[in-house]
Amino acid sequence: MVVISYSKIRDFITKHPQSTDIMNNWYRIAEKSDWANFHEMKNDFGSVDAVGNDRYVFDIGGNRYRLLP
Repeated sequence: MVVISYSKIRDFITKHPQSTDIMNNWYRIAEKSDWANFHEMKNDFGSVDAVGNDRYVFDIGGNRYRLLP
């Protein structure tokens, strides 16, 4: 997955410092991934949902945060 900018995640972490580890962990996994399909993404992140038009919602931190990259 290509994460175009880390700045939005950094801004969120600044406002919500308790999310630092969770968000950085998501970023590290996503940045290194090369998913060929949704099934592979689901293997890494069981709580990801497809919402159409190649868009996905990640429920992060036990559904405390939602990320729409």
